[in-house]
Amino acid sequence: MADAVSSIKVYEGQNGNYVYRFTNRSDGTGESAVAKIDVSSLTNAKGEAGTKIVLQRIEYAVTGFNYVHAYFDHASDITAAVLAGSGVNDYTHFGGFIDPGAGGTGDLTFTTDDAADGDSYDITIYFKVK
Repeated sequence: MADAVSSIKVYEGQNGNYVYRFTNRSDGTGESAVAKIDVSSLTNAKGEAGTKIVLQRIEYAVTGFNYVHAYFDHASDITAAVLAGSGVNDYTHFGGFIDPGAGGTGDLTFTTDDAADGDSYDITIYFKVK
């Protein structure tokens, strides 16, 4: 079996703004380096293929898992956030959290820690594409 997951594009606006919502109801399998946002499939404000993600806000509720590790996929992966419990990470007051990496895809990926049957997450990410 596998975790029951969904990835929904909630909003795609002008200027490269997006909102995605991700959910997981685990059967104990968990996720490991699962690409959630494929930056190359998105367009920036100029209508060009994206090369980087700029995180604006993350709203999350993580139940059961120790945490969900969100990271940018690069030659050396870069942590975007470690989400546990529930809360909001708001990066707008300084212009957003720009993916600082090089090499690799730059996609945003999730890995869950200590999956058990019934664990879940609900994560909404607001971001821009550069």
